[in-house]
Amino acid sequence: RRSHGFIAAARGVKRVALWPPTAHNDLRVFPATHGARRQSQLRRPPSFPPPEVVHELAPGDVLYVPPLWFHRIEALSAVAVSVSAVSPSREDRALQRALDAVRAPLASCVDGNRAVAAQVVLAHVLSRLGTAPRAVGRALRDVRPRGPSSTPPGDLCLAGDEAAHEAARACLDGDAVKEAAKRVAKELDGLAQSVRDISALDLVEHVGAWGAAPETV
Repeated sequence: RRSHGFIAAARGVKRVALWPPTAHNDLRVFPATHGARRQSQLRRPPSFPPPEVVHELAPGDVLYVPPLWFHRIEALSAVAVSVSAVSPSREDRALQRALDAVRAPLASCVDGNRAVAAQVVLAHVLSRLGTAPRAVGRALRDVRPRGPSSTPPGDLCLAGDEAAHEAARACLDGDAVKEAAKRVAKELDGLAQSVRDISALDLVEHVGAWGAAPETV
């Protein structure tokens, strides 16, 4: 999760393992738009990378989980009860404002223009951020129009499809796209590189889902 997390043990003992944001790829985390978002696709402990922190929580203990750190909880007692609480973080607010920034230039794009428009905006955003991890690159290439009347799948923005670019230009305001990219870079500036990478990936997945489906970002 992107919030500050607190886990308080009330009864019994639990073991909590923590992984830093840099473990994102090794944990094979579900996409941000998936129902199991922020959870690992790895289901059995032997397949997990070694945690950075392991702590056993006894009654009265409270463990702080920093934003974007991953955790796994295991009960060590027959009965083990804990209470969790969260509070907003800078990282959470930064992504929300970054998502808000890309909504403006995309608002006027509909139907078949959406996938290419999403790619155009994301290309500007990632260029401005100066970072495009491999996972982000894969997600960007997967932003494709869908449906019986859509253009055949492909990397429309990067492949130089002139007709697709023309359609995107018709619904996008170039100055608004540049301003959105500038705002996203400003929001993510100062975050740790691993957090910036995860935020960029989340942004790509949210905007990509909008480009491939009828719902909004």
